[in-house]
Amino acid sequence: MSLTTAIDACDLRALIATHCGAPAARGLGTKGGTIHDPRPGMQEADPSFSVWRNRAGTWMWKKRGRNTGSGTAYTFLISLGFSGPDARAELLRFTGTPDQGFTPSTATEKPPVDVLALAQEALADLRAVTHRDAEALRRRLTPLHEDHPAAKDLARRGLWPPSELDVAALGNDLVFAVRGPTGRVVNFKRRVHGAARSKYSVMVPGHGTPAWCNPRYGQASRLLVIEGELNAAAAWRVIRELGLDFDVQGLPGTDTTPFLDGRTMFMAGHQDQKFVCYPISEPLRRDGRSRINWIAELRVPGDTPPRTDWNKKVDKSVFAGAFADWRWDWIDIPAVIEGAAAVYEFPLVDRDTLPRWTFGRVTLMGDAAHAMYPIGSNGSAQAIVDAAYFAECLGLLRDRRLSSIEHALLEYEADRLPKTTGIVLRNRLNGPEQVMQIAEERAPDGFARGVEDAIPRAELEEIAARYKRVAGFDVERLRTV
Repeated sequence: MSLTTAIDACDLRALIATHCGAPAARGLGTKGGTIHDPRPGMQEADPSFSVWRNRAGTWMWKKRGRNTGSGTAYTFLISLGFSGPDARAELLRFTGTPDQGFTPSTATEKPPVDVLALAQEALADLRAVTHRDAEALRRRLTPLHEDHPAAKDLARRGLWPPSELDVAALGNDLVFAVRGPTGRVVNFKRRVHGAARSKYSVMVPGHGTPAWCNPRYGQASRLLVIEGELNAAAAWRVIRELGLDFDVQGLPGTDTTPFLDGRTMFMAGHQDQKFVCYPISEPLRRDGRSRINWIAELRVPGDTPPRTDWNKKVDKSVFAGAFADWRWDWIDIPAVIEGAAAVYEFPLVDRDTLPRWTFGRVTLMGDAAHAMYPIGSNGSAQAIVDAAYFAECLGLLRDRRLSSIEHALLEYEADRLPKTTGIVLRNRLNGPEQVMQIAEERAPDGFARGVEDAIPRAELEEIAARYKRVAGFDVERLRTV
């Protein structure tokens, strides 16, 4: 508990002044404030770094715009470049908190998940539905009576009568209002009832549903965060009946209805605009549900890509507009984007190939050696092949068929460097995905019967076979492994 105690006791304003200089913390008052990002190398024209105390009294921070981030004093030190153990030690020293024991891990330390910070972030940019949009939608709805299928489902959840929910019916489906922390409606969601399972969708495009908040939100001293708005409403009812001191936030669920057979990977588009999605949970598939990871690729103007940042969150609208009409009877891409719990932006760039990897007893492997466009799943696949051949070279050293570790590393480089160089260069030409670009160029308005109207089957097979040979995945090569 030493770290938690130190986080709660730490004055983040003083920590910023200590590690970034007193001028960096200028503008932070007793309640915090918004200042220029104080961290080295993060200069900016306009203030975007907010500091405040949450309801429990813990100092928090949040960076908006590019290079976003948020958290506690601990995650602030992590963002300065401290390792996990070093950040912990500095917080204990800075706050004078006794160390109650800690065993350093040999693994890379990760900052703890700050649930309150995530909840605050989910509420940060809420935008209420306009009165005009709300009234236009309500005219399509009918009152929900206790014999309605949706009302019976609410009763099974313990939510009938729905005193804390603003509900209505649209045909056989349930529609409920999602209210933010001020009580204003930020969207309406529709729960469609089918034979297999329910499917949720938003009713007002462009708003999303960051969180359902209980009535009179903000009066409790503690917060309960739950996945699913209706689950949160049920929890709030129990909390109220028991007289517990909790507010409740219901974050949108991330599970959805499977597309096609629930196992298929989907890819569409061309080199300037592409969408890829695939299921990532076999247990959910067996339960008739699906958790989807998706990638939306858009070519943007300019020659200089933005700074790489794996944690750069962006609004769904960054991608939603370009794919607004990508709807088929078996998958709805706008709904997939809207249903995402979070969207991250990362520049899709590779690196020029290197003339050498090995320097004495040190060598490179994976992305460090051959960062490439993620085509044909070769970013991860080639790293695995690197590791396999590296192990083979170490085996030759063990068997004294190579004279030294330096010799083993050079043998590894001599085999893998030219092979991966070919893949990096081939991926710049879209690899096997070049068939999508060929189809776009030859048949921009679609096909009468199928893709073979534009690309003969023999050409398709040759493109695939050529890339497999370069990547080492061709059938003849695999038979000899």
